[in-house]
Amino acid sequence: MANSVPPLTTRAPVYISVNLDVQLSHVRDILSSMTGISFSSPLKTESDHYPALLEVFQKMGSVFRVKDKSRIECVLYNLVTCCDSIPDQYRNEFFKAICQGFRSDVIKSDVIVRLEYIELFFISFPDSERGKAQLLRTYLELCTQHNSLSRLSWVTLPNLKKWSSHWDLKSGKDKYELFSLVKDAMKAAGRDVEYLEILVEINSIFPPNRLKEAAVELICTVLNNPNEFYLDKYSILPTLREEKLLNKPDLYQLFQIMLTYHYSDFKKFLSNHPNTMTDFKLDRVTLENKIKLLTLVDLGAKSTIVSFEQITRALDLTATQVDGLVIEAVTHGLCQARIDEMSQTVQFLHVPARIFNNEQWKYLHTRLQHFKESLKTNIPTDLKLS
Repeated sequence: MANSVPPLTTRAPVYISVNLDVQLSHVRDILSSMTGISFSSPLKTESDHYPALLEVFQKMGSVFRVKDKSRIECVLYNLVTCCDSIPDQYRNEFFKAICQGFRSDVIKSDVIVRLEYIELFFISFPDSERGKAQLLRTYLELCTQHNSLSRLSWVTLPNLKKWSSHWDLKSGKDKYELFSLVKDAMKAAGRDVEYLEILVEINSIFPPNRLKEAAVELICTVLNNPNEFYLDKYSILPTLREEKLLNKPDLYQLFQIMLTYHYSDFKKFLSNHPNTMTDFKLDRVTLENKIKLLTLVDLGAKSTIVSFEQITRALDLTATQVDGLVIEAVTHGLCQARIDEMSQTVQFLHVPARIFNNEQWKYLHTRLQHFKESLKTNIPTDLKLS
């Protein structure tokens, strides 16, 4: 299922029952026969339905010991259909009970089974169901605690944005718990930058102080990454759009320099802010090399032929260092270039824009129009574009 949870391998038949009490009775009989669980809640009148269903969920931990996976699946499908009839005033308690059942008596061998059925419960409810936030927290906890991080592929920025718009988490505790769990799970899965993007972009979920912490950590992480050059996608994140939101003016200024400016600006910044690198644990060597590479390709964007002398003057290099820097820029995909040792020049064949703005969109539109016109004049008449 695209952009969703992984599909389960099998689907067991669901008991079709007119009355909830009959369906619950079926489920309790199956659970008792499989696990030996006994149930004390009566099931005689309509008012008994919800306490009885709550007890089933609270005792669900033992279900995952059963080796017959198809029978577990049958039980859980029936429980999903039972949940559909729960009145709104009871739903929060029932989602708590569901999560309690999934968390109880966990052993390593049944973690994957539990995760599969949390996924099943998750997709069985509409996105507007706020209780899904509790399910997601339980899922993240189990994935992180039991090293099943590969299953987190469906917990993505687009999905979290969609879900959070429905859940409307107003409680500070709920926001903090979800923040912490997403952070721990993503970091453990090696998706550091992605989780920071999630926290900074979905700013309606998280407390303001956590947003600022995440924004600072995001900037420091991408600045220290020797392979991360184009920062345009981070600059449009809501929390980074205005300096006052970040509340770290020197770090924000450095971010802007790495975004659009050059080596000379970087040197001036270091002169005016000598403690910034230490304060934010930034690697000066990495940043200096990155800004030199970006300045180099900006020279190539202005003129297709650039002399060694221009490069050495702009970047405080010797002539013998130019070759290595150009090769590094090409290796990182920052440009396409040729070095002419005889003339001591560099020919830049292609330089991508550091920021994709209106000017780049216009250029792309013009190139596409030229391409379309070229196709019209070079293909058979009966195939020409309209």
